[in-house]
This record gives sequence, structure tokens and C-alpha cells, in this order.
Amino acid sequence: MSVVEQHTRVLAFIEQWRGHGDEKQETQRFWLDLLQNVLGVRGAINQTLFEYRTVGGGFIDG
Repeated sequence: MSVVEQHTRVLAFIEQWRGHGDEKQETQRFWLDLLQNVLGVRGAINQTLFEYRTVGGGFIDG
């Protein structure tokens, strides 16, 4: 992906997610959109673990 194309994707991502405020409802959609459509990660839906438990008892979003 070219720098120009990635920049265009970043701007579209920002516009799409501007004003979304409910993290609990939209966190997984947000991460999948970012990984697939901005960063170009193929198969992100099958490779990403959500709410992964840490050794300290916390969670990692994705």
C-alpha cells in the first residue's frame, strides 16, 4: 500500500469513527476496522483475540 493510499485510509477511518463514544459496544468493530482497512492486516478477524486475560488479572482489548 502506498503512503498516499494509507493516508487516505487513515482519514476515512478517523471520519467514520468520529463521535462514536460507547467503547464497550464498538471496541471489537473499531479494532477490526483499524487492522484490516487502515493497517492492511489480512485475516484480522481470525487472528485477533479480544479481551485477552493478562497474567496480572487484567485484560487487553485486542
